[in-house]
Formats: sequence, structure tokens, C-alpha cells
Amino acid sequence: MLNNFIVGAALIAQLTGLGLPAVLVEETFYIPPTYDQVNDTVLEIEPSPRLPLAIPPPKKITESNGPEDIGSRAAIAVDKNSGKILWQKNAEEPMPIASITKLMNVLVFLDHNPGWNHMHSISNDENWLIGARLPAGEGEQFSTYDLLRTALVGSRNNAALALAHSTEISDDIYKQLMNEKARMLGMNDSTFVEPTGLEEGNQSTAQDLVKLAKAAFARDVIREPLGMDYHRMKRTDSDEEIAIKNTNKLITWGDAFMIGGKTGYTDEAGFCLLSLNTDEWGHEIIVAVLGVEDDNERFYETQDIVEWVYNNYNWE
Repeated sequence: MLNNFIVGAALIAQLTGLGLPAVLVEETFYIPPTYDQVNDTVLEIEPSPRLPLAIPPPKKITESNGPEDIGSRAAIAVDKNSGKILWQKNAEEPMPIASITKLMNVLVFLDHNPGWNHMHSISNDENWLIGARLPAGEGEQFSTYDLLRTALVGSRNNAALALAHSTEISDDIYKQLMNEKARMLGMNDSTFVEPTGLEEGNQSTAQDLVKLAKAAFARDVIREPLGMDYHRMKRTDSDEEIAIKNTNKLITWGDAFMIGGKTGYTDEAGFCLLSLNTDEWGHEIIVAVLGVEDDNERFYETQDIVEWVYNNYNWE
């Protein structure tokens, strides 16, 4: 199968006039991990071919060097379709990413989803987590559907850990799967140690997070809840409604450019936001701001970066 692809790539090179190395670039192949539940091990399967797409990038139309007064430790803006970096600051510096980690958690969960109607009982270990939590008693059951949306919309830590536990994969193997997924996505400067983002060991760079955002926002099951004001659900044993508010204030403020985004905060990481934005013509850009000192400032800085990009670049 792999040899057949190489022959095909050689034919493409001959027809297009490109040399074979131009067709078979480093990222042509990726190895998606899989999980053997019986033996509780991670397996690697045959590499899958992937050819790059040639998409024209936007062109700079002004002399401006970038948005002013961006105080975040690191930031980046990238054209989603072409992958062109439109502006960046310390984008290769690894740092804690807090609850942005939950995006990787959800991607791994989707590979091993036991079913949207699967009910998971909240454990004491899940409820002992600090930070934002789903108001749930020990033993109370929630569907994986509600756990996923609660983890993404409200960044609730016990919901995120419960979502991972719903797969019945051990914590050590789940962590390994998160890191394997990172390697598959080309996130070579990223490390994950647990699925909620509470640990400082969950680290990445602004450049790597663009790759995470591309993978996450390509899934409607992630993209849709990240753009919701609230996720509303009922408890399984009563008609009581739980309303989970989006932690991304640019959604609740009704920002004109914001499609959706994942927030994060710990003392070590500061305030963070990884987001997907669009103008009225559908030109989508990914923006990350990391290590901001103030909650609201991460949203203002994201707005400043997005507005600067759309004022200084032209898509033909």
C-alpha cells in the first residue's frame, strides 16, 4: 500500500514537473495511534499518505509591523487555509497552556468514544479537582455528549476528566494517546501530562497550538459548542436544568469575528485563548494569545490582533 503511494507520488511529480522530494515532503506521512483495549496498550498502524494542498495565502497591503501593545507572553495569527503566519510574538516558546489542553483531550476521546448515549458516573476523584466544576454529586450520571460540551463550553475540570474516564482507558495510556496525537499533528514542541490542563506539565507553543486548532475546529462536534453562549442540560434524575456558560467572553459579548475558542487559566499559564475567527467574506484565521496577565485583556488582545490582520491583509 505504501509502495503504491510512492509510485503514485512519482507519477504526480513527473506530470507536474516537481521533483519527488517536492511531492514527498516531511509531513506527507503520519502515523495515527490506536488503542488495544484488551491488552491496554497503544499501537501504531501503517502510515497514511497525505498530500499538501496549494492554497494562495493572503497578501500584506500595508507597512504596519503588527498590532500595538500586545502584552501576552506569546501570540500568533495564522491564515487557516494556507497556513501562512500573519503575525507572531514568541510563538516558538514552550509554556503552560492550562485548559486549552481540553481540546487535545476531546480529540483523543473522539477516537475512543463509547457512544453519545453512554452514561458515566461522576467519581470522587473527578469531583476533587480544583477550579471550575460541573455541579454534580458523587455517582451522579451524565452522558458523554453533555460531558464533552460541559468541558468545552464551561471548561469544567471534573467533566473533562470524566470524559476521559468514560473511555475506560487508564490514565497512563490516555496521557500517552494525547502525546501520540500531538506527534501525529506535528506538535513536536508540546507535552501533555493529564487531560484537564490543571498541571503545569501541559505545555505547548503558540505555533503548535495552531495545529491543534486546525484539527479541533475541523470537527463539528468541537466547533459547534465552542461557539455557543450556553450549554443547557437536565439532570438524569430530575427536571432540574443546568446551564453552563461559555468562558469565552467574545462569544457572550457577540464579537463579530469570533467563531469559537478555548480559554485557559492557571497561575503558571496566565490567561490564554485559542480561537478561530472570520470576516464577512469567510476568511478564517487562527489566533492564540498565551500568558496574559488579566482575564479580560486576553479577549481585548485577541480582538486587536484579529482587527489588525483584516485591516492589513488582502485575500484575492
